[in-house]
Amino acid sequence: MKQLKTCAKYLIICLVLLHVVAFIGCGYEKKYVGPHLDLHTESSNSLLGLYAVNVTPVLMEEDAYGRVLYFYAVGSSMAYDEVYDDEGIVAFFVMQKSEDDYVWYYSDINFIVRRHPETIPYSVRDVALLKESCK
Repeated sequence: MKQLKTCAKYLIICLVLLHVVAFIGCGYEKKYVGPHLDLHTESSNSLLGLYAVNVTPVLMEEDAYGRVLYFYAVGSSMAYDEVYDDEGIVAFFVMQKSEDDYVWYYSDINFIVRRHPETIPYSVRDVALLKESCK
């Protein structure tokens, strides 16, 4: 009987600790609070493994249809995927439309990305092809 009470105590303690750890792990979330939340949303949903809260997208141009070309640079300390090494990444994105809480873009063709922009620079042609593919 005494052994059963001891096991029950350990079981209760383990369950309480399990719930505490689960709630602490699920409750922490950093949120982006800068300008252009729509552009940040597209960037984080397009590049898997990327979640940068301290980086602001830089607007490059907007066409007559409202499509926005923008630039985004992230260091590796903000990206958790090993694909983005110590040099970080630099990317151009095209967003089709943004309205209230919604963002429209063509997934998988809406960006170009470089791991080492110094060694493999973007060309004007790269950006022109990106814009053409997102029309």
